[in-house]
Formats: sequence, structure tokens, C-alpha cells
Amino acid sequence: MRVLVACERSGRVRDAFHRRGHEAMSCDTAPSDTVGHHHQGNVLDVLDRGWDLMIAFPPCTHLAVSGAQYFKEKRQRGVQQEALQFIKSLWDAPVEKVCIENPVGIINRYLPEMPLPQYVQPYLFGSPEQKKTGLWLRNLNPLRPTEVVAGPLSRHSSQQLALPGIEDAPPHRQSTLAMSPSADRARKRSITFIGIAEAMAEQWGLPV
Repeated sequence: MRVLVACERSGRVRDAFHRRGHEAMSCDTAPSDTVGHHHQGNVLDVLDRGWDLMIAFPPCTHLAVSGAQYFKEKRQRGVQQEALQFIKSLWDAPVEKVCIENPVGIINRYLPEMPLPQYVQPYLFGSPEQKKTGLWLRNLNPLRPTEVVAGPLSRHSSQQLALPGIEDAPPHRQSTLAMSPSADRARKRSITFIGIAEAMAEQWGLPV
């Protein structure tokens, strides 16, 4: 399978597919943090290279509800519209199977043609962390939890995936949210948790 991992610098998802024998390439405007097949540049320039699967991690800066207090100013500057257009360009890519990852935001409000996302949490894939993340899927099955780490469900995910016996355990960490301000804080917070990367490669590297 030929896999394009868009807007990824860490190489985690790319390398998870590569270890399973797939031809995987990451792409970002910045160089890769690790050695591997990486295209440095605009991902829109490589969408038509015959990929079977694309997993995209577009920037959420102008779309996540965590920054809603700045939305009016972002719309005035046009940056929110640009971010939404980028999402649409990725969704409309000539690729059979597509996953677009983003936190809770405004994608479906302004792009109603996209399906509702599947929300996942790191604690469903082996990491004792809480970070609600949306996956917009085309021709892909929802990710199945691989290793549930005990801890309380968030109020959002509890309505989507009820898992017995974990509500009374110690709380999950939110270390990405608690990171100290730094020049590379946003990049560190965007790195895919290893368990989720491995689940993507293990479950989506097979025919649907």
C-alpha cells in the first residue's frame, strides 16, 4: 500500500506503516524530525501521485474551539477561511482512503459535506493520557481501541464509547495541555501518540 502522511514531522505514523512493509511518505513544510521518506514542501503538490491512503494532520490553530475567543479576528484576517479551504482540498484529494485528524473544532459547521468524526482518546490505545481527537474518515473503518488504560472517561467520550470499570480509577493525565510555553510547544503537542499511530498502521494497513 502507498501511504501519504500529510503535515507530519515526527514520522511516527509514517514509520508505523513502513515497519509493516508499506511504502509510506510523510510530508510537511518543515524537515522530518527522524530519518525516513519525507517530502519537504506543500502537500497539495503531491496529492496526485497515486496514493492508496492519506492520513492528514492539518494545523488546527485557526479551527479548534479552544481558541474560539479569537475566531472573529481570525475571520477578519481570512486565516480561518484559508484553514478550512486547506481541509477541503485534503478531503477532496484523489485518494481512495482518507483520514483527516483535528481536535474538536468548527470543521463540520463550515464543511457540512464532511462526515461527523470519530473521536478517540490516547487512553484507549495504551497511553494514560486524555486528549480528545477527531478523525474524519472516508472508506476507512473507525479505529478500534487496542489497550484501554484505566481512568475516568471524559464527558465527551463517555457518550460515544462506554467502557465499563474505568470511571472509578485515577484520572488520566493531560500532559500535552499542561506543557509550559515554548517555541516548539505547538509542535510537541501535535505529535501523534504512539499507540494511535500503531493502531492506524495495524488496522488501516489491511483491506477494509
